[in-house]
Amino acid sequence: MKNFKRITIILLTVMAAVLFTACSSIDKTSENETKAKTGEEQTPNKETMKEEAKKAVEDIWVKYKGINAVDTGLKGIKITLADVAVTDKAEVEEEGKKVSKSVVAVHMLVENTTAGQVFNVYPDQATLTTSTGEQVEIDMWNSDDIGGEINEGVIKEGDIFFYLERGHAEEINWIKLTFSGDYTDPSGDYEKDIYHDYSMKVNLKSKTEEN
Repeated sequence: MKNFKRITIILLTVMAAVLFTACSSIDKTSENETKAKTGEEQTPNKETMKEEAKKAVEDIWVKYKGINAVDTGLKGIKITLADVAVTDKAEVEEEGKKVSKSVVAVHMLVENTTAGQVFNVYPDQATLTTSTGEQVEIDMWNSDDIGGEINEGVIKEGDIFFYLERGHAEEINWIKLTFSGDYTDPSGDYEKDIYHDYSMKVNLKSKTEEN
């Protein structure tokens, strides 16, 4: 049985937010002013603690924004590889010990642009190839479920993660994702079935890099 690597609680909690979405914050100004006037001791509130924890994890990522690589090879399905983040400092547990691992994270959108067709796509079963000579399978334990059956008009969006075997994620110049998709004609006419093998390669160093 596959021994899935477990990210520590703090990293797992904020992983998706790290990649490309900003958490909204609650305005505590009035509350803090009241405490200051009354002399009540001020302690960090939960929202502040969450933001501090989030920032601590964000600092380990190098993010490449605005990649927006699109593949429409399976007519009716639009796959967008939106953004990529990499780190060599992801804290995980292996055999009861905390260790640092290299991770590649990809933010992806899967959209069925048709009005009445159903497709199957499997980006959550993707293989990652890198310019540094790595070829690894997706980490299904931590990745979002963005694959499978995609009904008409549906958009699935999420993050998928790959643990490198030799590290050096921050040295990667390009990545390539390979996975499959298909359409089965509901009438049973096999000649109308469609199959497509995705191979989405993007250069990272030419994109916006954020530390």
